[in-house]
Amino acid sequence: MVIILFYKIEFSYASDFHNIHIKSEIIDIKRNSQNITFQDNVIIESGDDSLLADKMNIIYDVNKNIDKIKAYGNIKIFTNNFNATAKKGYYDPKKDLFILKENVIVNDGLSIASGDEFMYDLRNQKGIFIGQRNESKIKKDHNRVKVIISNE
Repeated sequence: MVIILFYKIEFSYASDFHNIHIKSEIIDIKRNSQNITFQDNVIIESGDDSLLADKMNIIYDVNKNIDKIKAYGNIKIFTNNFNATAKKGYYDPKKDLFILKENVIVNDGLSIASGDEFMYDLRNQKGIFIGQRNESKIKKDHNRVKVIISNE
């Protein structure tokens, strides 16, 4: 059975990890698949943190807890420590970890960094860019991590 709703919707979820509020224009619920798809202007809020994207899939584990949130298209993340954009990524609420991929840009207010993959641990408030291996073989600046640091 597939249920597709075509109106603005707000969905709330509470777990041991966070209270998560989800808003979107369209929601596709497949009862037996442990998967809910949100489309068009998707906003997830958890505390002071927000994750925005064109489309998100919420994947549940067998105990009906959120296992992973996959995001696609025009991703924006807003936290107290940084803002970030990317083409795709996911959030793991059990590990409190964001992984962003493709054209990632992170701005912490003092510096801006860009690269192909960024991993941020919300519990420890630490992030790391992951660059290409064997960077000496990469042509020009493609796939390299770039950082701009301000003196302010």
